[in-house]
Amino acid sequence: MHEFIWQDSLRLDNALVDDQHEKLFELANKLTHASSKDDVIHQTTLLFNHVRDHFGTEEQFMRDHQYPGLHQHIESHDLMLIELVSISEKIKNDEWQQQDIEAFMRQWVNHILDDDSTLTEFLRRRLV
Repeated sequence: MHEFIWQDSLRLDNALVDDQHEKLFELANKLTHASSKDDVIHQTTLLFNHVRDHFGTEEQFMRDHQYPGLHQHIESHDLMLIELVSISEKIKNDEWQQQDIEAFMRQWVNHILDDDSTLTEFLRRRLV
């Protein structure tokens, strides 16, 4: 079973966003450790709600700071939400595998390293 480990190297120097990202890792671990279908459904729902709320926070933050990459960033968020919906459908149809959430988390980490880091650099330049 894969364990998702939060690393300080993923921090973006925004306490709220960093806390939300770290919570995502915690929720993903709970999902991969879920043993019953009901627990998998429950954990997926918690993960989806957290991700949706986090994206809302991040997108508002980008709007507030007039981030020029806002629309592309939102598209990336939308694709990840679509992937979570797909995972939910697989669970409903008893087709879910641990690899599904692992693939999603790899996508998420890449999003943090690429898209969110670009946002952080923009904000650092803007707020200096």
